Amino acid sequence: MGDLEKDNDFFPKCDFRLAVTGKGGVGKTVIAAMVGRHLREKGMRVLLVDGDPAMGLAYLFGTDTGKTIGGYCDQLRKNPKAKRELESGRVKDILVQEALIHLDDGTGMLIMGKDEGTGCFCGINNVLKYGIGAIARDYDAMVIDCEAGLEQMKRRVLHSINVLLVISDMTARGVKTARQVAEIIAHGDADMILPEKTGLVINRYKENRSFLDRAKEQTGLDLLTAVPEDEYVFEMDMSGRTIAELPADAASYVSVTDMLKQSGILKTGNAL
Repeated sequence: MGDLEKDNDFFPKCDFRLAVTGKGGVGKTVIAAMVGRHLREKGMRVLLVDGDPAMGLAYLFGTDTGKTIGGYCDQLRKNPKAKRELESGRVKDILVQEALIHLDDGTGMLIMGKDEGTGCFCGINNVLKYGIGAIARDYDAMVIDCEAGLEQMKRRVLHSINVLLVISDMTARGVKTARQVAEIIAHGDADMILPEKTGLVINRYKENRSFLDRAKEQTGLDLLTAVPEDEYVFEMDMSGRTIAELPADAASYVSVTDMLKQSGILKTGNAL
């Protein structure tokens, strides 16, 4: 049995697993939130994973950020018994109890938060890598908002996704990070299961076809969509509104949902 086949066996129900990555500040969290909202509107049971210590995805879904994997990892350091229980293989049950937030009957959220005890995210990333899969088995889809940068990819936290959206804005730095992500995918080693589909999304797009052409050339990625700059998103960020309050006809949301419908992404992993 090949690695991809074994991976699919591990996710008997959750066969649509999407992650969003890119440089900090390019709007990847908003894109992840839009994807999550659209999947919920389609009636899918969705596990949202806020993998960024800034916890922006949690805020966009209006949930309490006091229950995080980082906070639980801090508890483990102070409680050797709890740590032994986690190591004994009860990862799913423990994470469901200590970290899973139920937004509604069909939507759950795991928040990475910050690991105050170590100053890095190595411990949390290991829990993400080995623990989230067990919980995701109970959902139809999983959407991961990655931390800014490349660390979770380098640590193979994203070893089991099948769709990767690489987000850039209209800056050279955003495209540079997107290119670095593409290079990691292109040179993935034996313990990294490559996504079935990886594509570039340009966010906050202002009409500039030559920029899109350069971004595609520099990253070597397929351009899935260019999400237009949207006053509704700006107002949502300024006011602290949730993603549910974004109008369904907002240009940015229409762009993202059209991408999911028309690019074949939702057929990846037989999600429909």
